[in-house]
Amino acid sequence: NPNPGTSGPSIGAASGRLFVPDEKSLYVVTLDGQIQTYTMGEYVSRNLVQGRRRVFSAISNGPLLVFDDPTQPPTRVSTGLKIAHLSAFGDVVCVVSFGPTYQLQCLEQETLRELWRADLPDETGAYNGLEQDGENVYVLAQGRALAFNVATGSRLWATDEFTSFAFFKTF
Repeated sequence: NPNPGTSGPSIGAASGRLFVPDEKSLYVVTLDGQIQTYTMGEYVSRNLVQGRRRVFSAISNGPLLVFDDPTQPPTRVSTGLKIAHLSAFGDVVCVVSFGPTYQLQCLEQETLRELWRADLPDETGAYNGLEQDGENVYVLAQGRALAFNVATGSRLWATDEFTSFAFFKTF
């Protein structure tokens, strides 16, 4: 039951179950309606992603949460970052941290070994999203998007079009 005026929890489907992060708990619902509650004691990120064999979430501003088996509580895995958002595709899971020093980190899903880490520019309002495809990971902010190659960690491009007001001043 979300608080009035909020959007409620996010929901992700994986392994024949629904995963619902909400407040300080993660709920796993089976197809026959059985609900397993995992109380985490800290606020859970609204991000929830499915990897190849695992489901990933995070403690908001804390460690990665890894479901190896949805019938068991998730494992807390420290990545060295305080996680804000995450994404997964192929064999890689990536996370972006809360500031004041923003970082992007990609890990191999099976071993959770760090593949690479990159510092991100300071961003007013923080980074609010992370998307991934087979070759690239995209870090999103209110006024910027950055693209990195997933395999190498090399920065491909960055945009600033929404932070510039020069266009509006000419009109």
